[in-house]
Parts: sequence; C-alpha cells; structure tokens
Amino acid sequence: MFVSASVALADSHGGDDMEKNDYQHSEEAQEYVHGNPSVEQEPWLLTSGGRIYDNWWIALDGEEPEGTIPSYPTDVNSAQGGSGTWRCKECHGWDYRGKDGLYGSGSHYSGIVGINGAIGHPVEQIARTLRDENRPYIEEMISEDEMLRVAAFVSVVKSTCVGFLI
Repeated sequence: MFVSASVALADSHGGDDMEKNDYQHSEEAQEYVHGNPSVEQEPWLLTSGGRIYDNWWIALDGEEPEGTIPSYPTDVNSAQGGSGTWRCKECHGWDYRGKDGLYGSGSHYSGIVGINGAIGHPVEQIARTLRDENRPYIEEMISEDEMLRVAAFVSVVKSTCVGFLI
C-alpha cells in the first residue's frame, strides 16, 4: 500500500521532479510545516522526530552542515562523505536496521547497527546518547526539545513497520 501510494504520488508530481521539490513550500506554509502545535500530541511528536531522523537541517530549517560527521567510518566506505553523513538515516538506515538492513551493502554501507535495539528505552536516555562523542549535534543544530522528539521516535520505532515500507 505504501509503495503504491508513493508511486502514485511521484507520478502525480512528475516523477523525478518530486525529489527536487520535496521540501519546498510557500512562506505562508512556514508555520504549518515547521511550527509546533499548541498541544503536542504523540502523532505530531513522532512524525516530527521521524522528519528530524531523516534530514534534520531541512526539517528544522537549519543550516546544512559542512563536511563529513567526524564519527563516520570512512575506512568502511570511503565513497560516502559530506553533509549527508550527518543524517541519522545515513548510518542507521531508512529501515532502521543499519548494517543488517537495506544499507548492509552498497553506497550507503557504513557498518553501523540500526536503532531497533533502542526500542522501548527511556526517551531521556536515548536523547543523552544522541549527544555523545559519536553524534556531535550541538544545541545550535538540534535543540534539546527537538532531540527529545528524535529520541521519542527512536524509542517507539517498530521493526514490524519496516516490512510494510519495503
């Protein structure tokens, strides 16, 4: 179902053009796309965390980082580098399985484990881990509130959803 909906959406937007226009929106939509609701309910919280997991600087209207994240294992995949390595999904995968999933080989291979092992862990514990020496995301990049959204997303990601997405 997800694949069919994605294909239909891509076709309705001209296929490859969708990638180019994926995050563009009008100034009037700024608050809707990037703002916070007056009451942060779980669906919004998890969706926001997922968007940050995907590409935090676009989700947060931030500055794209320069260079490769210092912890990226270039000895495993010297072909990958640059700002894309700062995206959570780049190391831990779209399917959340990291080296054991779709990113187990090919140009996105990093040799890094997925996030399934964090399912059910306390959000605050995950947020602290997301600020350790391997993930040097400073407050100016991702605020504490935003990092808690990512941690909430990571805490509840279900590996059973992955089969639905593939």
